[in-house]
Amino acid sequence: MSAQTSTEPVLFGRACCGVDQEAFFPETRKLSERRPAIRLCQACPVLGQCAAYAAPLVANKAITGCVVASVYVPRTANLARGAKERAAAVAELEALAADALATGEVAA
Repeated sequence: MSAQTSTEPVLFGRACCGVDQEAFFPETRKLSERRPAIRLCQACPVLGQCAAYAAPLVANKAITGCVVASVYVPRTANLARGAKERAAAVAELEALAADALATGEVAA
C-alpha cells in the first residue's frame, strides 16, 4: 500500500502536520498542558479518521500517554485504573469516529 492510498490519517490532510509532535505528549496529566493539542485536533479535517485509526491502537495499549484525535490517553502504572481510563478513551474515540461516519467524513 502506498502512502497515497493508506488509511492512516497521519499521512494526509491533518491539522498537526508540521507541528512538533512533543505537543501531543504532555509531561503531566494537567489539562492546561493537554489543551493546545486537544484544540488543534478538534479543528482537524480528518479528526474522525484519526479517531477510527487510533481506537484499536489505544485498546491494545499501542498508544498511551498522549493526545490523539482530541482525546487524552493517559499513561498509568495502575492496572485497574489504566484499564478503566483506556476503555473510556476508546469509547470516546469510537464515538468521534461514529460521528464522522454519520456525517460522511469517514468512508465505511
